[in-house]
Amino acid sequence: MTVALDKRKLVDLALEAGKRYLSPQTDLIHYCYEDECSTDTIPFFENLCYCLTLFRTMIGDHVQEGKERLKHLLSFRNEEGRFPVYLHQYPKGTGSYRTMYPLFLIDKYFHKVIEEPLSSELRKNLTLPLPPTEITNSKEAGLIALHLACHDYPLDSLFPFWDFENELYSGPLGDERQRKGEIETTLFDLFMGDSPRILKPHPIHLHASLVFPFENNEKISPIVSGSPKAVGKGYHLYRKVWKEDNHLHTLVCQDKNIMREENTFTYPEVIPDEKNRMELTFYTDRADEKTVLINGEKGTVFKLGDVISIITPIKTLKFTFKLIEGEGDFLGHLSFGNRPAQIETHDLTAYDWKIGIRSLRRSSILRLQLQEL
Repeated sequence: MTVALDKRKLVDLALEAGKRYLSPQTDLIHYCYEDECSTDTIPFFENLCYCLTLFRTMIGDHVQEGKERLKHLLSFRNEEGRFPVYLHQYPKGTGSYRTMYPLFLIDKYFHKVIEEPLSSELRKNLTLPLPPTEITNSKEAGLIALHLACHDYPLDSLFPFWDFENELYSGPLGDERQRKGEIETTLFDLFMGDSPRILKPHPIHLHASLVFPFENNEKISPIVSGSPKAVGKGYHLYRKVWKEDNHLHTLVCQDKNIMREENTFTYPEVIPDEKNRMELTFYTDRADEKTVLINGEKGTVFKLGDVISIITPIKTLKFTFKLIEGEGDFLGHLSFGNRPAQIETHDLTAYDWKIGIRSLRRSSILRLQLQEL
């Protein structure tokens, strides 16, 4: 199975992204891909990806610029051939293995245009890191796709982790993030996707030059699916996705203390204190022309058994919550908020509808079921 997206377009997107993040003061890319770091940081991985982008344009001036940038960046490697994650950590940074990928691809495809001594310096300690042994999130899937592509292996073994209908990662949800009203685009999307949503301006395009078209029919063993741990802001207990035009709507639950089996949610036996009684919470994105109703009307409070409708121009999703084991009194609340996986929290905007159920009182053994209607 082949992906219809012209991968050449990804080079154009990578070049646009690189120029967008270049600092006029340092002439290097400044970008922060962690939740808590300064936007003034200079990451080596993204800067090396930009070097690869310049080579991939096949334009003489760009290729020469790529060489000059590569020579400058290589001067920051440690004895093991690794770079710190950010420039300000040099020389004390522990080192990032991801930087080997753009260096490997530069050497693989462009070694004929790189003269000595830069060529030898590029190849020094140039060994790819081992890929993840299992997949628990889309980032790991993207790293495995990158590793396979570096060796010209097909991506068939990753097909079980891809939803071809919605064009989205569909494996274990150990660390999936949300950027405003959209599911975060990842490197795995760039390798597997054929959707207009991956062409929208996005920081992931800094990595787009890593995606090469290739032809190799050699089969490899399927990739193992892992069990994600309930840690971090991107963990999902439940996620339902549906497409409308070029937008992916979601209904998610990120609670970490609740167990799930299909659409049944088992509460922990320990009953929380009064301040933490909002034990089961769902979120859905606040897209344009999207409405959430309770029993067909606008409202903010609901009971178990009430019908909640999520209405968009094309689709209406209706569901209710039912008590199937245990007893108690519960009160549902509909409000605005942000799911824990939200990246853009600095502007104080609520990008989600929050559908929460508060336990007024309950038995220690309790199970609720989300029933779609």
